[in-house]
Amino acid sequence: FQAAQLGLVPDGVLGQAYLVPFNNRKKGRKEVQFIPGYRGLVSLTRRSGELSTIGAEVVHVKDTFKYQLGTDPKVEHIPTDADDPGAITHVYAFARLKDGGYQIVVMNTRQVLAIKARSAAVQAKKSSPWDTDPEWMFKKTALKQLCKLLPVSTETQRALSIDDRAEVGLPQDLALLADESETPTIV
Repeated sequence: FQAAQLGLVPDGVLGQAYLVPFNNRKKGRKEVQFIPGYRGLVSLTRRSGELSTIGAEVVHVKDTFKYQLGTDPKVEHIPTDADDPGAITHVYAFARLKDGGYQIVVMNTRQVLAIKARSAAVQAKKSSPWDTDPEWMFKKTALKQLCKLLPVSTETQRALSIDDRAEVGLPQDLALLADESETPTIV
């Protein structure tokens, strides 16, 4: 239902969204939760019509990396060609607005790991995308922080809210997406 309303395909191939089983401890059963993926968040954010470019990148120890925040934000990132680029040190997300302005979020590893530590899967010591695809989770984390600063569509705001609830293990509330007139009735 949520995937259809947001126009995201939860097929695991496109990376727009995922349907993930979670334990609902209060009800004592497993429930499927809708999780927007990195590509889904980018797609939803582009729908605002206010952006010309949006993306995120991880920075490794052997990369050349400088950034400046403030009234004239800049990022200079030259990835290394080394076979082993080293550990991740930073992640950044960026957006160019159609009016020519930029918005940048830069996070160090400590900041990302603090967000990771709040993840329900991590707290339950279960396998999660943080284990299988850490670079993409770093990028998604920076992108979510960036979206808080951008002119985004209502769908993006809804998707971020749903993702935040899933991250901390809260059940998803269909009322976040549906008006009362659209909420299905069980007969």
